[in-house]
Amino acid sequence: MSPPNGPSTAGTITALPVAEQILEPSPAAKLRRRVFGHAGVTIGAGVLLVIIAIALLAPVLAPFDPLDQDLTQRVIPPVWHEKGSWEHPLGTDQFGRDYLSRLMYGARISLLIGFVAMLISGFIGTALGVAAGYFGGRVDMVVNFIITTRLSLPVILVALAVVSLIGNSLWIVIWVLGLLIWDRFAVVMRSSVQQVRDLDYVAAAKALGCSTTRIILSEIMPNIVNNLIVVATLEMAHAILLEAALSYLGLGVQPPAPSWGLMISDARGFMSLAPWAALAPVIALSSLIVGINLSADALAKAAHALKGMLSNFCAASAEAASWTMAQVAASTSSGRSSRPQAAQGVASGAPQPSQKRASTRLLRPHPEQSMSAFLSPGFTGVNRAVSPEAAAGRRARSDDPGGGRSRGSRRPPCRR
Repeated sequence: MSPPNGPSTAGTITALPVAEQILEPSPAAKLRRRVFGHAGVTIGAGVLLVIIAIALLAPVLAPFDPLDQDLTQRVIPPVWHEKGSWEHPLGTDQFGRDYLSRLMYGARISLLIGFVAMLISGFIGTALGVAAGYFGGRVDMVVNFIITTRLSLPVILVALAVVSLIGNSLWIVIWVLGLLIWDRFAVVMRSSVQQVRDLDYVAAAKALGCSTTRIILSEIMPNIVNNLIVVATLEMAHAILLEAALSYLGLGVQPPAPSWGLMISDARGFMSLAPWAALAPVIALSSLIVGINLSADALAKAAHALKGMLSNFCAASAEAASWTMAQVAASTSSGRSSRPQAAQGVASGAPQPSQKRASTRLLRPHPEQSMSAFLSPGFTGVNRAVSPEAAAGRRARSDDPGGGRSRGSRRPPCRR
């Protein structure tokens, strides 16, 4: 066969990049591949989602009320034991309370304490770290002193002392933990802000006159959100472990609340007779901590990928905006060439199509226009066109050496 002619060959060559672009994965596919590309991340996120679903659906899934006691059903073994039954799949405790129901409701308490304590500590630590990293100087010295003072205090001992003095309840434990675990937020945010505060986009925002609040919220925070997410997930797991430790020592959530740490503490008395009583809450607590830590990696990768997608979108938007501005500038420059001629025509008294509205139509000259049009007798100096009669009168006054006025008369001020 004869080789294809020129136009068909050119069409084939130009079609190849289009095919490559079609075969390229979409940004959403890249995001899924990056987040769920590791088995550990998928397992951790799955475990965390299952625990969250169980906590939300506990009133529906739990077979019994977690606070109901039945002394005739004390210390029943789980279903895999030869004396177990499906009525209580995980057995009962020393008061006859269903273990499965208490585990489901205990997930609610652990997630609530961890999440709210993380929010409190994150707000305090992020505010201090961003202020120290952005302003520096004396602010940085004061914040460093506060962080050093906090790091010198052991969390467990301070929490035990405060709870024993104030009292122990669910919200007191949440506030005590939230006010004690903010130090990691402050240290990481301070270091992250110091890395980005001197970059070009922050300097550009300052040059444009943006306020400090706008610079921090719009320019700095979106670029350090990856570190913030990682620290937040780690501190959430830390708060859950601290609550379990306080409850185990008897100064956390008080009975009969179904707290996992309290369940482990209650199982100490009969651990030799029923080791499964302590094994179930330990496995649940460990699974939650591992799931949170593995999900932190997935969240960080997702935030990084979304940041890259946003950067690409901003770059494309900037390119489109620059192209639009170039088109507008080209059309404006082509229209400017006719404006000096129009101004000269108005100054010389030539008839215009809209002569009846010449006294009210605004003339907006551009600085690049020729100065001869602006120095003509018909130019008023206030960016407004005048009628031919007024232009002729002004031309007559300009020929008069006295300007039509006596030497003692004052010149009226220029209108702006």
